[in-house]
Amino acid sequence: MPFIKADSVLSLTIARSTVSEGLKALKIRSIWQETVSEYIDNQGLKINPKQIKAVSFRMGVLRVLVPNNTYASEVRLNSRKFISEINKKIGRRVVEKIRIRIG
Repeated sequence: MPFIKADSVLSLTIARSTVSEGLKALKIRSIWQETVSEYIDNQGLKINPKQIKAVSFRMGVLRVLVPNNTYASEVRLNSRKFISEINKKIGRRVVEKIRIRIG
């Protein structure tokens, strides 16, 4: 059985971890858009869900960009519902907090 250098194993592990985290972030951002769209449709709100964008996910924090205070308030008031729904769709607790930025 050949020996593998520890630095090779470590590099491979880090690379896989980075890819895995990137894929998880993409999936969460996609689920975010789906979840927000469903919520807005069900509530009959006059808000465009495409203007509420998940811009990043890292270490349990989903960062969301909204165009104005009205959208920020809607997301803030319903953040627990959104977090719960996203985690339910993923099958485990991944998103712990939503940070909102107006811009």
